[in-house]
Amino acid sequence: GASLHVLYCHRVKSLGEARRIVSRGDEALREMIDKAAHPLAVQVATELTSAGGFSERAAAQRQGVYSSVGTRLMMFDDPVVDALTSKSDFTMADLMCWKNPVTLYLVLRKRDTKRLRPLARLFLDLMQGELMDGMDTVVENGVERPKLHPLLIALDEADKLGKMEELASAAGDMREPGLRLLLGTQGVSLLEELYGEKGSMLINL
Repeated sequence: GASLHVLYCHRVKSLGEARRIVSRGDEALREMIDKAAHPLAVQVATELTSAGGFSERAAAQRQGVYSSVGTRLMMFDDPVVDALTSKSDFTMADLMCWKNPVTLYLVLRKRDTKRLRPLARLFLDLMQGELMDGMDTVVENGVERPKLHPLLIALDEADKLGKMEELASAAGDMREPGLRLLLGTQGVSLLEELYGEKGSMLINL
């Protein structure tokens, strides 16, 4: 709800801005209802504040919801992350739909890996989710863009990013929508520690 409200109502359209909205708690819910920027955002805010269903829980329990969402977005409290993710000069669809093939490098310095791997995992989850949604097209802002190129997702030292459940679960279904997953690691055992028996399967996709 907060993300949709930010997308349709705020000048800065980023997850960092959504984090700031959530941190305002009940005040933000009232803003989402009053401005009615998107029906789903209004619905979420209404369910949390009106009588009925989940919203009957006490305000103290609502704080638990704010805390849970805030924790997931905590990475955007970092001013550098917030600033660098506040705008973009490409979209996920460009990776497969641009007229020329596109190469994107996502590099984490060793000293930044622990701090930034939640952001890297979020980026990869969003990418595979959007690009796998259609077989031959990617829907962007309500417009279908045809896929013109296959996409290879190559992750060196993949275990350093931690467990990526969404990506691992989707790996077996990537070929048909035109994606391939290539994982590099110092040993299969490192992936097996994260994913169990599925770890060795990921190497052979």
